[in-house]
Amino acid sequence: MAGLWAERVATVEAALERLASTGPETVVLVDVHLGRRHGLDLVTALRQRGDRRSVILMSGWPSERSAAELQRLGVVAFLNKPFDARALSKAHDVAVEALPPS
Repeated sequence: MAGLWAERVATVEAALERLASTGPETVVLVDVHLGRRHGLDLVTALRQRGDRRSVILMSGWPSERSAAELQRLGVVAFLNKPFDARALSKAHDVAVEALPPS
């Protein structure tokens, strides 16, 4: 997965601020727990802004939401922690394929 970079943020607001300065080709990897809010709050805020970038959701617990609901919200992959580089790479490939056309 050469050529990839990651940046850590602690809140939905910080993620929105950082993502505002990145292009639509950015894949978002977000934990279910993001500060005091839910990672899906970030997905919802992105969609309300018209941002269609790909989102991978991760969690240490199985998702309480159905796969159909996550997909409807724009989550293209779900990773259960702990996960290995192979699982992340596969999720990233799915996310890249799902990116909106430039």
